[in-house]
Formats: sequence, structure tokens, C-alpha cells
Amino acid sequence: MNVDKKDHFIDIAGEVCPFTFVKTKILLDKVERGSTVRVRLSGAESIKNVPASVRSEGHLIISCHPENTGDPYGPHILTIEKQ
Repeated sequence: MNVDKKDHFIDIAGEVCPFTFVKTKILLDKVERGSTVRVRLSGAESIKNVPASVRSEGHLIISCHPENTGDPYGPHILTIEKQ
């Protein structure tokens, strides 16, 4: 069963790759096409790899920006539109 089309959020800032992508993919699989998914993540590997993996799955990356500009690998908010 798909989750209703709307905005969705998952906080995986405490997770590490590859679990960050796995949890993001599970959420994307549950939501309807056109839904917006926001993912809070952190760490250099996750910040680089999750957007790239999501894009390779065919989804649209709307933005990926840090919560605090003082730490380039601190928590970021990745915004995705499911395609």
C-alpha cells in the first residue's frame, strides 16, 4: 500500500552508509509518484552518496542544503520528488 501523496520526512542523521540510502529508498518505495520526501542526513559519505543514488534511481533532487553553514558535513536536508 502506498502512502498518500504529500510531504514526507525521515531523520537518518545518526545512520551511516549504506543504511542511509536503504532507509531513504524504503520511504520512496512507500510514497506516491509526485510526493516530496525530505531526508535529514549527515556525514561526508551520506551527503555525497545518497543524492547520487536517489538520482540514479530516477528521482528528482530538488535541493540538498546544510542546516548549519558552520559544518560542511553536519546535518543536511535533502529534498526529493519521487518520479
